[in-house]
Amino acid sequence: MATSPLLRVSDLTISTHQRELVHPLSFEIAPGERVGLIGESGSGKSLTSSAVMGLLPQELEAHGSVELTGETGNLLDRSERSLASLRGRRMSMVFQEPMSALNPLMRVGAQVAEVMRLHRTATGEAAMRRAVDLLAQVHLPDPAAAARAYPHQLSGGQRQRVMLAIALANEPDLLICDEPTTALDVTVQSAVLDLIDEQVRARGTGLLFITHDLAVVARVCERVLVMTQGSVVESGSVEQIFTDPQHEYTRGLLAASDLSATDERGRLFTIATASQYPGAVDAAQASDARTGTEQVPDVRETVAQGSDAQVTTPQPSVAQPAQEATADAASGDDLIEVTGLVKTYTRRAGLFRSHAVQALKGVDLRVRAGGRMGIVGESGSGKSTLLSLLSGLDTPTAGSIRVGDIVVDPRNVAGLTAMRRDLQIVFQDPFASLDPRMSVADIIGEPLQSQGVPRGQRLARAEELIDSVGLDRDSLTRFPHQFSGGQRQRISIARALVTRPRILVADEPVSALDVSVRAQVLNLLADLVDEYSLTLVFVSHDLGVVRHLCSDVAVMRSGEIVEQGTTDQIYDDPAHEYTRALVAATPTLQGAF
Repeated sequence: MATSPLLRVSDLTISTHQRELVHPLSFEIAPGERVGLIGESGSGKSLTSSAVMGLLPQELEAHGSVELTGETGNLLDRSERSLASLRGRRMSMVFQEPMSALNPLMRVGAQVAEVMRLHRTATGEAAMRRAVDLLAQVHLPDPAAAARAYPHQLSGGQRQRVMLAIALANEPDLLICDEPTTALDVTVQSAVLDLIDEQVRARGTGLLFITHDLAVVARVCERVLVMTQGSVVESGSVEQIFTDPQHEYTRGLLAASDLSATDERGRLFTIATASQYPGAVDAAQASDARTGTEQVPDVRETVAQGSDAQVTTPQPSVAQPAQEATADAASGDDLIEVTGLVKTYTRRAGLFRSHAVQALKGVDLRVRAGGRMGIVGESGSGKSTLLSLLSGLDTPTAGSIRVGDIVVDPRNVAGLTAMRRDLQIVFQDPFASLDPRMSVADIIGEPLQSQGVPRGQRLARAEELIDSVGLDRDSLTRFPHQFSGGQRQRISIARALVTRPRILVADEPVSALDVSVRAQVLNLLADLVDEYSLTLVFVSHDLGVVRHLCSDVAVMRSGEIVEQGTTDQIYDDPAHEYTRALVAATPTLQGAF
């Protein structure tokens, strides 16, 4: 006898007064079933989950039917008070950013206990004891101490575990996870995914897992729905969808997700070039054999479905894959030399107490002119501190940094100004690094203004660079909020190149981007590094991205470089146990089936 679905969504639509954002959508989740919902930003994934939970903003309207087994009627017709009685008890949600979801003024244990007290599943001291037990179940070290801590005193991975403990406190029938591991390091992500899988299996909980990372879905889910522009275009088992995709958009996502596959120029496939992707072509041929057709669909027609639709990647006359750059770099001199770098911070531990935190412990690093150096490691490993010192934004406790002929010292203003013409940074969050009140032309030209360059010359340089990063010149009169995340990152790259630097430092520049936009930005960086003969220092916790883009890599842990060498050497035959753990924790689609 077939099991009744736990969740049944029928003909769900979500709209504003002007337009429909999610088109008629239907799917079911059985008790204990793990379903993935994948697609790019703006596809409607989070809106769908918010509608199921009754958390849509007031300006949006949902129509159709959402039914939860054991509950009478359509959840879309329920009052807020009625829905509140279900949230946290019958259905729970884990959000992408735990720091925004947790109350910064409440201790962690009190927040876990609160959801039990609200639904009267536990009260008083029993709720607090249960909270500590839940923190232990999600594998937080010293759960009693964690219960007494405030959210800011925990790491990102630990906060995400707290969110999971809150979501599971009342043993809900349905758990919705909305991009719960996007900003986490690979080892932390691996632990959180294992934890989610372990907890839902143990409880028989139905899972709706929302993400743009296909490798994560392959690891966690049994069935997958592919969503774009508010519609589900394909659904089926994970193995079926990922090995034999039927829709061109799915093939585009698979192409953009595969960091090990490149074209003849060493560039990643994107949604626009997915028809050239070997895996997609094989799948398309298999589909054509069944339908009796011979032509592979042209995926270029589906570019408009991506969030970076109007962007085209420039094609410089000379390009070389990352691994070929090693020979060029080997013939150059050391452009960056870091020797015995130490950085110690003093952290307050109370009103009258403080203790020293050693962020860097004698780091040595050399980057040759023309080289592509990747720096990998978890949060807290010292990567950002190293970049801060390298760019002269902070002063080392001991050791020295040389960039070209300049010894980096924040007290040497003239030398620092000269160094910053040679070294520019692209940050992780482009929206936070772009002034929302400035036009794109002024943003790109701002570094030249401080050098006294006339406005006409600044505008001409901005026009040159906006062409180089693949945006049209009309973009120069617009403002940051009018662009997608990938487009804003292109603007950040253009600004970094305006002074014609020799060195480009990229700090997690693609960690928050969808897979297709990530591929576009990585291709753009590779093209510009070649075209402008740049030396690249690329910092990331994503080992797959670093392997694709960089010729050499340094692995950081607890303020030290534990291993460094060529990317092939480090990835294929890691000598340090920490490096082996990083490589093993990186989710991939290869070998998943």
